[in-house]
Amino acid sequence: MRTEQASVEALTVFQAPALDPILIVLQDFGGGRGRLLLECYGLAWSTWFGAYGDGTLKGFITSCGADYLANRMWPPKQRRTKADYGYLVRVVEATQKALRDPL
Repeated sequence: MRTEQASVEALTVFQAPALDPILIVLQDFGGGRGRLLLECYGLAWSTWFGAYGDGTLKGFITSCGADYLANRMWPPKQRRTKADYGYLVRVVEATQKALRDPL
């Protein structure tokens, strides 16, 4: 069994327009590897990035398109409705805004 240290940052976004509070968990392993987990209104989405360059995970997430992140986070075997996907995109956009403009 192998374990690795990771920098973990968790924050909650309150008062995003038309959304319940969003829990954001960033797990940055360094070397361009990391994980993003989002939870809003009892629904959760996550994704793993195995190679995103030399920057930080937070910097990578804020520089991506919201559609790119939502597509990565959508469960592969779950049927995608326009409304559900749109909800996830709004959660991702609120997450990116919070990571760009803290407080």
